Amino acid sequence: MSSLLKLSVALLFSGVAAAGIAQQKIVPAQSEIVFVSKQMGVPVEGHFKKFDAQISFDAAKLDTSKVSFTVDMGSASLGAPETDAELPKPAWFSTVKFPQATFTSTSIKALGGGKFDVAGKLSIKGQARD
Repeated sequence: MSSLLKLSVALLFSGVAAAGIAQQKIVPAQSEIVFVSKQMGVPVEGHFKKFDAQISFDAAKLDTSKVSFTVDMGSASLGAPETDAELPKPAWFSTVKFPQATFTSTSIKALGGGKFDVAGKLSIKGQARD
């Protein structure tokens, strides 16, 4: 992954199947994880087609809510076959060596209007960042 690659992760809580603090499942058709890279100074958005999440979420109990997910890095797409062929290579995601990325929340804050800010640790290509 080049230093220009900035990863933006969006897990849509509208894709959560149930309410309450119980373990919940995402609804794939209503959920997405996207990434943004700059190519020649221009932002380019891509997405991951395969991921799984473990969600314990209650809007009234954010201090005990948790979100974690695993991303199949081989499912990355920029929307064009010629660019998608580059994504598994070492310059991008190096999927042979690093087939998965993970995210684990450390805090969840309400933003209002049913939106939440989820902070946490993202591990990708063997490196973890907050």
